[in-house]
Amino acid sequence: MAYIFQKLVKDAKTAGINPQNVADAREWFRSTASRVKSVDTEKMFETAKPFSKIQSLSVNSIGKMYSFYYDPKTKEKLPYYDTFPLVFPFDFKGDRFYGLNLHYLPPTYRAVLMNKLYENISDDKYTNKTKILKLNFETIKQMSYAVPCVKSYLFSHVRSDFLNINPKEWDMALMLPTQRFEKKSAQEVWRDSLKKAR
Repeated sequence: MAYIFQKLVKDAKTAGINPQNVADAREWFRSTASRVKSVDTEKMFETAKPFSKIQSLSVNSIGKMYSFYYDPKTKEKLPYYDTFPLVFPFDFKGDRFYGLNLHYLPPTYRAVLMNKLYENISDDKYTNKTKILKLNFETIKQMSYAVPCVKSYLFSHVRSDFLNINPKEWDMALMLPTQRFEKKSAQEVWRDSLKKAR
């Protein structure tokens, strides 16, 4: 568990939040994480437990949440891009994978999309076995606000290990300001994304 998640979990215990009450815990973590002003993403990697970092993804990664550093191949042509994606992978094609990068939505809308994703969850408890099921192009088309989050990532342009975010930490990671957009501000990216959302 990375330092920022440890701190939020400690704060939750101090506030008397019962993690077994999923709805209350989810709301508390989202609300508290949304008030965090900045996050040292390098420190997130440094303080993460070794088993939470993996070198590559596979079909077994579908429905799990990951963060990593990324340097797009076509960045000169892109209007903007995120160098530290927060992604749920949902498909693999040869040299790349496709994922939902939640950073492309403003926090409030991330929560809306996440609630929709939770409808396809395999386990309604916060456990290591929790993962999202049936996450593919077809199910994503049915989800409001998912369209601007669909991104393609070349494995050869990933610049770090993949940090596997524990399901217990999804709602914290969801709201933390870890996006690292280049060329445009987060507010500009979010405005553009909401225009594309259905």
